[in-house]
Amino acid sequence: MSYDLHPGPIVDDVLFLKDSHRARDIFNNKETKNLVFRRADQKFFSLFNNNPITENVKRYVNIAGFGGLLDCGYRNLDHGLLEALIERWRPETHTFHLPIGEATVTLKDVNVLWGLPIEGGVVSNLCKATSSNANNIGGPMYILQLWAWCRITTIAPRILHPFDNTRPYGAMWREKLTYKDVISHSLRACRSQLHCLQEGEFKWRPYEKVISFLPEICTSGIRSWQSECYVIYWDVVEFYTPQMVMRQFGMVQHIPSPFPLSINDHMKLHTLTRSGKPERNWMNTHLEYVTVWNQRWQNVIQGVLCATPTVEPNYMQWFWSRTILYITNPKSQEVMQPVFQDHGSRSQFLVPQNVRVWNTSSVYAGSCKTRVQQSTWALRVCWGEQPMRQSEWQKAARSLAISVKNMLHIMLEKHSKELRKKKYLN
Repeated sequence: MSYDLHPGPIVDDVLFLKDSHRARDIFNNKETKNLVFRRADQKFFSLFNNNPITENVKRYVNIAGFGGLLDCGYRNLDHGLLEALIERWRPETHTFHLPIGEATVTLKDVNVLWGLPIEGGVVSNLCKATSSNANNIGGPMYILQLWAWCRITTIAPRILHPFDNTRPYGAMWREKLTYKDVISHSLRACRSQLHCLQEGEFKWRPYEKVISFLPEICTSGIRSWQSECYVIYWDVVEFYTPQMVMRQFGMVQHIPSPFPLSINDHMKLHTLTRSGKPERNWMNTHLEYVTVWNQRWQNVIQGVLCATPTVEPNYMQWFWSRTILYITNPKSQEVMQPVFQDHGSRSQFLVPQNVRVWNTSSVYAGSCKTRVQQSTWALRVCWGEQPMRQSEWQKAARSLAISVKNMLHIMLEKHSKELRKKKYLN
């Protein structure tokens, strides 16, 4: 007996744009357009490096608020990493949907990483890039790469020089790095790392120990970091809500309140464009949202502080039913190729009470199709549908027991080989 795998979300009151997202096309093995990353800073930094400015000029650049950009310098983009993140970006919430919960580039990240006056540019381009029809993306994508390096330990290169606290935090990655222990420039590999991301591999508060030593420009917008408001950038208006990512601010994550925007308002704002409107006064057009921004210090999100990342008991159950369980389809033959073997063939299931369980016995042997067929009896997804009969649960329990037995057998065999090797060497 076999079952179809649902990519998620099971409940679509949050991710209502799921069918037009490029992640759905990937799951359905539809050909997606390759994203072209447009950058406008390469020539600038080439000119800047060949013609260094004087300290006097740099002082005025700092006053204008752009000194941090020069300090962080130029580095090539990791297209594989960025595209894997775009696949998990949700324009409905302006957050990344990861296996451990939601995360995003906050106003705090922009402030600390680049020392920039707070504004919203990155997220608007991410929203456009998630469309099934998107074929290019622009904007300051390097800050997204820095954000990922700061937080996701399994993809971050190692820094080979001392920390310089006279520059913004993002300048740490300006000098020599080593990629010896991590993957880079591979969409397939980065997608796999995000698919199996675990709590201990994500830093919710990467700046906690160093922020007091950073330049003042890195905390210039601290009063706005936790404000629930609208971020406006010309024609772009986006709702900024720290309540979706409270662990990034050292607070217990609760089930967030519904967005104040209707689906129609959301669609209207995301389809606005400056093209063909050179005389448009955007301050007047967005006056109601500008007013909310001007009152942002009265709308600061409060919560229960915690020493370690914590969620309310029901949060993960709520999240798993409303998130994307799969980017790639484990049942697809395309998952297994004679290249990097990702974790797309490792199935995850939601059982009653929305508890997520991984079936890993199939990782060790057999074709992809066989593994999925084996895993279908391991657990079923039950969402108010006909529950599993007792005999089915017994069969599922036996399958899980076999999974554990196989893993233990492999571990013991490996340990036995190491012992024999040591005995031979001695």
